[in-house]
Amino acid sequence: MAKTILIVDDMPDVAEMLQVTLSPLGHNILIAHHGETAIELAMATPPDLVILDYNLRGSEITGEQVCVILHNQMPSLPIIVISGV
Repeated sequence: MAKTILIVDDMPDVAEMLQVTLSPLGHNILIAHHGETAIELAMATPPDLVILDYNLRGSEITGEQVCVILHNQMPSLPIIVISGV
């Protein structure tokens, strides 16, 4: 069964690498490069998993804030936090 995975990373290359890795496994991939977009996508199309960059740049909302907001809205949603720093 295909799962929907939301990838949140401000670096398009990282998001694309994760998409290229996970798509062939049959997963549906959503990508957001900003925290605000991530929250909008998650509310519109609830994912089964979020892969979240902790150090989002160029966004009004930090990775930590995205994590808290999503956890408050969807307490059972698994969130994997990553960081390139």
